[in-house]
Amino acid sequence: MTLQSSGAISLSNIASEMGGSTPHSLSEYYKGGGLVGNHSNNPNVPTSGTISFSNFYGANNTAPVVANTATMTAGSYAVPGDKYAQTYYGYNSWTQSGYYAFGSASDTTIADSSGTSHDIIGVYESYSTLATYGYFRTRGNFNGTTLQNAFGYTSVKWGGTTIMSGGNTITGVYQSASGGSTYWLLNYDARPTGSNQTVDFTN
Repeated sequence: MTLQSSGAISLSNIASEMGGSTPHSLSEYYKGGGLVGNHSNNPNVPTSGTISFSNFYGANNTAPVVANTATMTAGSYAVPGDKYAQTYYGYNSWTQSGYYAFGSASDTTIADSSGTSHDIIGVYESYSTLATYGYFRTRGNFNGTTLQNAFGYTSVKWGGTTIMSGGNTITGVYQSASGGSTYWLLNYDARPTGSNQTVDFTN
């Protein structure tokens, strides 16, 4: 349920929505502290510092439903003359720092763990005779943050097949060019192929 938006609000009202064991204390109910979800349905609950009953007006501990799918068509780009046969497969629109655009996409917005939307600008395999990786890139600065902590996801599926994973341990690298973006160099699982494929961000 959603807590009342005005009038009297009690510790028992908060506990009914957020949980916890008796005896209750308001200090149990900082956002992200274990009982209160750190998401947009609890916008006024602080993560630390001063906390009051009024912070819980309109709060709802059920996480909002967030967008976690996109639609993509795989393309490819072979780096000319590369002695290690460097080739990319999937979708990428990031053209800074020597990157090339390939593939296409629609419906590329997903939400981070707080409900804020971000634009996906790359989901692709990086293949060479030396190594193969999965790349996931999105707008925003998530430097040093795992994909799981940033978005709540640990892997990416393309057309129902897991193409990359490891988002619970591998941290993002931020690049400030052209508005800024973060990429995760994830474990490669399968090559993205096909047109108008549903891309899911999952656990």
